[in-house]
Amino acid sequence: MKPYRLPAAGLVPYIYTRVPLNFREDRFISGLEIKPGSRSAVHHISVHEYPHSDKPITPADLLKIKGLELSDEILGAFVPGMNPRRLAPGEGIRIKKGMGLLLEAHYTPFGVEVTDVSKIGLKFLKDPPRTEARCRWFYRSRGRFLVPKQAEHLKMVRDDISFDEDIEVIGLRPHLHARGKSFLIEKVWLDENGKEQSEVLLSVPRWDFNWQMDYFFEKPWILKGGESIRMTGVWDNTLWNPTNPDPDVDVPFGEQTEQEMMGTLVHWREPRK
Repeated sequence: MKPYRLPAAGLVPYIYTRVPLNFREDRFISGLEIKPGSRSAVHHISVHEYPHSDKPITPADLLKIKGLELSDEILGAFVPGMNPRRLAPGEGIRIKKGMGLLLEAHYTPFGVEVTDVSKIGLKFLKDPPRTEARCRWFYRSRGRFLVPKQAEHLKMVRDDISFDEDIEVIGLRPHLHARGKSFLIEKVWLDENGKEQSEVLLSVPRWDFNWQMDYFFEKPWILKGGESIRMTGVWDNTLWNPTNPDPDVDVPFGEQTEQEMMGTLVHWREPRK
């Protein structure tokens, strides 16, 4: 990425960088790593597949990527505490021919002017993999999101995530901001009597914004059509939360760190035969 001079204070809009690839055929990667130049400044960097252009990124471009409900597919990302992504043998993430990369960088000033030069590395497969892996963010919609001031234990549930076809879930990553308290992800289905059943997939009882990890399962599991993934987030918007920027404001959905967000990244693949 090009060097970016970050101010000591204030809000910094997202920085978008286009990277041309010019592949004449589909290519697959088996690994992706992002190295931030300044770990104190980088909130996140995400990598999207997107048609390359020399024109500046527009709101219409972002709408195509993220959609109205902010449900965007990515190739990979960096967040604090995250390790590089290395796929299992026989897996690969597709980059379609003629496409480029769009890098989204979110910076958070921390009191010192710095210049960030972050880097991205991709590991390509020589031959197509046996299984194609994918990952997509799912968020609670911005229109139904608000953390009231002084809320000590606010719980919100995201509408259930489901897929049209059977998928094999490889891993999950929860996401909240500084007021986050805990996070729960469950598998939900109806039994033969129409009664709802659930199984805990991932529990983060003490959320830490500085350790946002991908959690990969030792043994992937099948999410069948009609079954769902449900995420539940809890926030502490009081002075007893040491990471809270300001307990005396109502906090809407937003992409800046002093705002809030609730999302789950789902890593999946087609079921292996």
